[in-house]
Amino acid sequence: MNVLGNTLPHVEEGTSPTTTTPSPSPTEDPVLAATEATPVEIPPPEPRPSRPTLDNLTWDQVDVDSGDNVVGVFGIRLSLLSSKQLRSICSRLEVRGVKNVKKQVMIDNINNHYKNRKAYDLMDAGPVAAGGTNLAIAILYLFYSG
Repeated sequence: MNVLGNTLPHVEEGTSPTTTTPSPSPTEDPVLAATEATPVEIPPPEPRPSRPTLDNLTWDQVDVDSGDNVVGVFGIRLSLLSSKQLRSICSRLEVRGVKNVKKQVMIDNINNHYKNRKAYDLMDAGPVAAGGTNLAIAILYLFYSG
């Protein structure tokens, strides 16, 4: 049987190609019966793990050291990235003022923006910081500690 489901003529040895004998039916041949009775199911491909891209870069994905300084993104140190790559990262993280500056200035702007975001998150947390100190003192400490 071919792909279209038509039965092809069977030519036995010693006979001419014009004389044909019918091929066995699926019920007579156990191999044909098994292949036609059970449809082959192909499992769907497993989803690939998503690789990090700049399209889905957020502040939650930046790498921070123990001093709350941004040191990298996606496991790559900021100092190893080119100026063009840093500019793209700044654009995605909405850090402004980095169009025509050196790499170190971009890295400093990313750090300052991160610290500002952290300070604003502390202000949104409530009137008193976790240690019981005034929130204004905690914010001043964040700005002037680094």
